[in-house]
Amino acid sequence: MQETYNELRADMEMATFPVIYRQAVRMANAIGVEPQKPRTAQRQQNRTNAPAESVEKHYLVNIAIPFTDHIISEMTTRFSGNLNVICCSFFGPVNK
Repeated sequence: MQETYNELRADMEMATFPVIYRQAVRMANAIGVEPQKPRTAQRQQNRTNAPAESVEKHYLVNIAIPFTDHIISEMTTRFSGNLNVICCSFFGPVNK
């Protein structure tokens, strides 16, 4: 599964995200909502503020890529080679 997310991340800009974005725009248009990026401020505290020239690019750079990287990072941490150590420490020592 982790390999699938790595492939997804590798193709994010060219193949994966444009398809997802077009579907999101179609769904938004169906209920009368136009996609727009949040206003950017000089000093941002509560969310990322990476510059982007279009709404699609904004959501790619500020939402899709960081979220995919976070999923990959969490999966790497959770399913690392130390899984046995984590499981054993959770259940505690076995008394014979």
